Amino acid sequence: MKKVGIFTIYDEDNYGNRLQNFAVQEILKTYGFEVETIKYNIDYTLSIVKSGKRLDFFREFNKNINFAPDNLIMSQNSIIKEDLNKRYDYLIIGSDQIWNYSYKALFSDKVYGSFVDKEKRISLSASIGVNFLPQIQERYEVSKKYLNEMHAISVREYAGKELIKQICGREDVEVLVDPTMLISQEKWKSIMNKPDMIDNNKAFILKCFLGELSENDNKILEEFAKIHNYEIIDIGNKNSKYYDIGPKEFLYLENNAKLIVTDSFHSCVFSLLFHTPLMIYKRVQEDENNMYSRMETLIKKFDLKNIEYNGKLDDNILQIDIDKIENCLQYERRKAKEYLERAFR
Repeated sequence: MKKVGIFTIYDEDNYGNRLQNFAVQEILKTYGFEVETIKYNIDYTLSIVKSGKRLDFFREFNKNINFAPDNLIMSQNSIIKEDLNKRYDYLIIGSDQIWNYSYKALFSDKVYGSFVDKEKRISLSASIGVNFLPQIQERYEVSKKYLNEMHAISVREYAGKELIKQICGREDVEVLVDPTMLISQEKWKSIMNKPDMIDNNKAFILKCFLGELSENDNKILEEFAKIHNYEIIDIGNKNSKYYDIGPKEFLYLENNAKLIVTDSFHSCVFSLLFHTPLMIYKRVQEDENNMYSRMETLIKKFDLKNIEYNGKLDDNILQIDIDKIENCLQYERRKAKEYLERAFR
């Protein structure tokens, strides 16, 4: 049996990060591979001892993922202690923002799989996350060298495809959906878990923000919820009783919400998978790294209309075209399957 390593960012308490890791694993298992994930930690997190109920839920979820031995855990400047070229027949790089060269503590030649032979390096929906070229010459040169060496490249955003073309001239880059969308709704439902604190009799709006929501936009949301007698469940607020939920509970809320309001990419992804009405808010950030290209690609691929927040909420947002979403999902799954079959030849 051939062995495949997944090389992806390891973030212990990020829903999208953990769920995409699980999805890539499950996809690769369908090809009959033995699969394990190499933990790639951002250097500055290595010395932080994390604890708490939220982390307990995440660590419980991680039991669903087969990890490489701890001696293979990597970081930006770590020394690789084993010949991984002998260990793996293929190295799958991605998804998540593994190629975001604006992350100083993340970027190195390792994110391009430099530790295995060129023909073994395959990216699956790898994300650059930004829409500008590397600002530091050294990162530009590293990106150019190792992107040219990749056996097969697929990225998650159209902006990423264009950037790779500008960096190294490659035009054979596929734009695929996030791996979480390659897994069936039924599979995700089979692992979800209802949060203990939820009121079964209360309909709710799921509020999932990584950035800040203005006072006025919060007021508009609260008024909309009041009109419809919806509770607002805020999983981004550390003071919320729902903040400590894990990935399985996150899936339950995404599936059962009456509406999702969010600036989170993976919250958007699962709203589509579960056919939950959605409103996307553009994250407010002072720097240019607002990462909205992810949303733009999602909106374009699924031909989504009237789901970008424009300062108001009305009942039209509660209507969704399920057939259109499902047709798009089936097309994207076929496209990803064809890409992987070519890459594994």
